[in-house]
Amino acid sequence: MLNQNSLVLCGATIGSINFEDLLTAAKTGRFDAISLMAVFYEDARSRGLSIKDMQLMLNDNGLVVAEVDALLSWLPGAAPDKNASEYEKTSYSKSEDLFFEIADSFEARSMNIAQAWGPSFPVERTSEAFATLCDRAQEHNLLVSLEFLPWSGIPNLKSAFNIIKAADKSNGGLMIDTWHHHRSGGKPQDLWEIPGNKIISTQINGVLSEPWKDVVDETLSARLLPDQGVNDVVGFIKSLDKIGSQAPIGVEIFSNELFKLPIEEIGKTVGYSVQTVFEEARNTNGN
Repeated sequence: MLNQNSLVLCGATIGSINFEDLLTAAKTGRFDAISLMAVFYEDARSRGLSIKDMQLMLNDNGLVVAEVDALLSWLPGAAPDKNASEYEKTSYSKSEDLFFEIADSFEARSMNIAQAWGPSFPVERTSEAFATLCDRAQEHNLLVSLEFLPWSGIPNLKSAFNIIKAADKSNGGLMIDTWHHHRSGGKPQDLWEIPGNKIISTQINGVLSEPWKDVVDETLSARLLPDQGVNDVVGFIKSLDKIGSQAPIGVEIFSNELFKLPIEEIGKTVGYSVQTVFEEARNTNGN
């Protein structure tokens, strides 16, 4: 059972879409679980790996799938425009059915969703779509986490919380990524206003002191290790503990510099950084 002491390596951290590479990095970095993006699953299946093969690989490495990440097509009216890049169009094309297939195949704990494009819709409209997805996920024994992105129609912690509160679903809650939280003007203490059981998943990482002009480009290529940024990751973990969150601690670091390293070195480097902030946060708390 994953909990607040469990570490999850998110697929975007390794700079490839190879399932075996993700497992290698996670094992080397002493993680407990992985966050699986649809492209990893599709690539593995296209290379002839069966679901049973992938399950055995997970077992052999002592890993489980914490979540499937991230469904972008759940909100009607929030789609990339006609001038969007192929990457954007491909990301949006991943269907709910595919995500549920992946979740069922590996008994994932949760599904992460986000609004990556489109305007800010009324809370009633967005919460209705969220509630509908939660109802479907309930049939699969699956939690649903809503992630906010600072450039999107759900740009910050408050806006995301208002949506999940209006939806009022027992299996619905938040994904909080420290990069997005910091770039949206948030602080660790903001979490004190959120019930601990409504934080389903987390992604920690470090933030540069000076933001790039293109915030989307920055988030996809220039994140830092959790112990290197100007944002207070230690304070974030303390705040999670303060409110009694049981959410696993995920690590997601889109970094062109990190991607240059061998896969095992990525795992070791990220794992060491996470342990560093964990020890500081938890030792200070007296745990």
